[in-house]
Amino acid sequence: MNTTNGDKDNEQLAVTAIERGIDGLEPGTVVSKQVAQLIAAALHRDADSELKHFAETGTVINHQAARLELFYTVKGETGFARWADTLRDYISADERTQVTSGKGDRQ
Repeated sequence: MNTTNGDKDNEQLAVTAIERGIDGLEPGTVVSKQVAQLIAAALHRDADSELKHFAETGTVINHQAARLELFYTVKGETGFARWADTLRDYISADERTQVTSGKGDRQ
């Protein structure tokens, strides 16, 4: 298998996992961390960004910066609105969890 076909296969697997994760959401819930990481990996645009860091590590360092990056990354790209909304909801829920546990944003 050559790299190009392997990359396309991996991309399709990621798209399928993201869509299934979003489609399976119950009202008032957010996607799993793994699905959120896949979305961040697909949407990030900068090599040194909050979304890329989250995609690689599973940790959001600065929630506000992640939401701003997400907003500007998908601004005008309506095809990604569903994914962006889902990731924004995950980031906000993660922030609430950290604030509740006393960790908060580390800047």
